[in-house]
Amino acid sequence: MPEAAVVRSFRKIHRRWLQSLLCVFLIIPVLFLTINQRRGEGICFTNTDDIWAVRRFVTALEKGDFEKAAACMNYEELYHEVQSLKVPYPKTVGENYTTAMLTGELWVVTKKILTNISSGKNEK
Repeated sequence: MPEAAVVRSFRKIHRRWLQSLLCVFLIIPVLFLTINQRRGEGICFTNTDDIWAVRRFVTALEKGDFEKAAACMNYEELYHEVQSLKVPYPKTVGENYTTAMLTGELWVVTKKILTNISSGKNEK
């Protein structure tokens, strides 16, 4: 009878030791993700889905499976997101560029094209 009690106690110690080891192994990634979440960089809780999607996309590109890579993208959502942006055009875009109102829309054109349009020249 005393041997059974010893075996039971060792099983209990072994089970609790494995449970504590499992807890330590779970704490390490949770701590890593928490630190990155606080810093706002690297792999963290809020961007793991995006990272997995990007890895699937890049893996498909590397394998040459372009249809699978294109299926990873949601073009409709991206198109509507870009179209809904209200980004003001800069007054000057660069030394050789300017903004012009053509057919009711704001375009960025080179000053040479704008000069040719206003003077009636058709230069290629």
